[in-house]
Amino acid sequence: MGDCAPCRDFDRFVNRQWRQTHPIPAGYESWDRFDELDRQNEQRLRQLLQGAAAHRGQPGSNRQKLGDYYASCLATQQIEAAGLTPIVPELARIAAIHTRAELQEVITRLHSYGIDVLFSLTADDEQSTGAVGALLAPANVILDDPTTDRRRILAGYASELLRLAGAPAATAAADARTVLAIEAQLAGVSGGRARQMTPAQLTRSAPRFDWRRYFQVRGLGRLAAFRVEQPALLPAIDRLLKTVPVERWRVYLRWRLLDALALYLGSRFRSAGERFSDEFEQRTAPQPRQQRCIDEIDAYLGDALGEAFVDAYFDRRALAQIKTIAANLKAATDEAIARQSWLSKTTRQRAHDRLVSLQIQVGRPDRWRDYSSLIIDRRDYSLNVLRAWQLVTQSGLERIGRLPDRNEWDLSLAEVNSSYDPITNTIALPAGLLQPPIFDPLADAATNYGALGSIIGHEITHAVSPLDQLDNPYEHWWPAADGQRFTRRAHCLRQQLTAAGVDGRRALAETVADFEGMRMAHAALQRTGNRQEQRFYVSYARLWAASEPPGSSTSYAPARWRVNLPLANFPGFARTFRCREGAAMARPPAQRCWIW
Repeated sequence: MGDCAPCRDFDRFVNRQWRQTHPIPAGYESWDRFDELDRQNEQRLRQLLQGAAAHRGQPGSNRQKLGDYYASCLATQQIEAAGLTPIVPELARIAAIHTRAELQEVITRLHSYGIDVLFSLTADDEQSTGAVGALLAPANVILDDPTTDRRRILAGYASELLRLAGAPAATAAADARTVLAIEAQLAGVSGGRARQMTPAQLTRSAPRFDWRRYFQVRGLGRLAAFRVEQPALLPAIDRLLKTVPVERWRVYLRWRLLDALALYLGSRFRSAGERFSDEFEQRTAPQPRQQRCIDEIDAYLGDALGEAFVDAYFDRRALAQIKTIAANLKAATDEAIARQSWLSKTTRQRAHDRLVSLQIQVGRPDRWRDYSSLIIDRRDYSLNVLRAWQLVTQSGLERIGRLPDRNEWDLSLAEVNSSYDPITNTIALPAGLLQPPIFDPLADAATNYGALGSIIGHEITHAVSPLDQLDNPYEHWWPAADGQRFTRRAHCLRQQLTAAGVDGRRALAETVADFEGMRMAHAALQRTGNRQEQRFYVSYARLWAASEPPGSSTSYAPARWRVNLPLANFPGFARTFRCREGAAMARPPAQRCWIW
């Protein structure tokens, strides 16, 4: 078998037929098995929501809210007929502003929806230890690059929205210039290193804004300090409040509300928003409405939709199997690191402690989010959107002052992905990932360890690799000398990537995770007594099957090298397929890379 196809190019040997029958679909830059499973999960979510819309649950139940949001989002004739009626009360509040206190009241209300004006206030995830902090940062203004062409595009868009909302053409054009002027001043704010500031210091820097009142309304009245991203923002806020007349603020806030909601109103507003996104932000074509509605629900009622998905499509009987795989991966990694004499005893102990505390959540979070306070009515789509924004924004602020919560996932429960959170030292494996061909409760151990085991091993490697500390401000627990030794060993993989035409610097951290993830999955499989080696390697290769354009470059190596590079460095693969030393898939010992 020394010159057989597996020894020349294992990715081609395993995935050639899949690649031939799975061309890249229109609108995609590439296509892989993860995309394939993701499409299946999207269809399942659609079916769940269609069922909830057709057969409503009890009033106030998650099923009722899912079904009514979905129905309201798809009711385009109803949305068209409603026009601006649902947001008339919000527009009236803006029109009634006559004093600086009333201006602040409306700005605070817009902030409650996540619509930033002057500044943004969010939970601060950049703190290394302790409770989640509060971050005060410049507002996300549209005119962040005030070139002539971009000013022209924004002016046309602002004028169109204001005209659609009832302003005469000449007035809308003049008001658009007001919008441009305020945007330009906000976009020009920069300077100063981020620093902690007390409410009293905020007041001294921007006395025309009532910070104490603002924080009380937002539920943060007792917070002692805030991290200010750009302190130069504060005198700029004060200057704007002093120099911009109230009537111009009314124009600007009216436009900010219309802009935030443009995609959620009638067809003329939506078309204006989509054209602006295409021209100004160079976004791709808008999604089909049905898919956009699903994505909105996943963003705003993610746990409610995720719970429905888990109940319908996650085999609870598989939970014990997956937890066993995860436990064996942790143990294999711990044992491998403990054997590395090039690592100091301190680093080996720290890695052991980190692996002991590492939590791997399988399928779903331990606790579902409570949506009992959220009102969803199938007759009021844009109000559903605002109420959902309000809940999401408030939930974010409620994290401030608390310890980071392992139960809060960044991933959708139907997402075909995995993640490692360095703040909480937690790996999340959503139910959407735990489906065939990545995990099959009826498959043998070799197949499941080759695919899912390698993914878990990949994330565990991120948890203990010093390469990830370069971009991770949360824990720098690797001593410098050991980190340098690790980097020298990893440099071997970087050289191999470069020789293959891949950006070795950019793809190194993920390639190390691929390599060690596969190796640790193989070691974990040995703990089960399973010796079906070929099935393991075939399952690993199938995991990364992909149709990709030539020359594609990301933080991950192209699919061919995600398969071939780790396996060519692993002597167990060469033994299994009886590859001669020096074959493409059997590097000589002197050329093999090895971390631990």
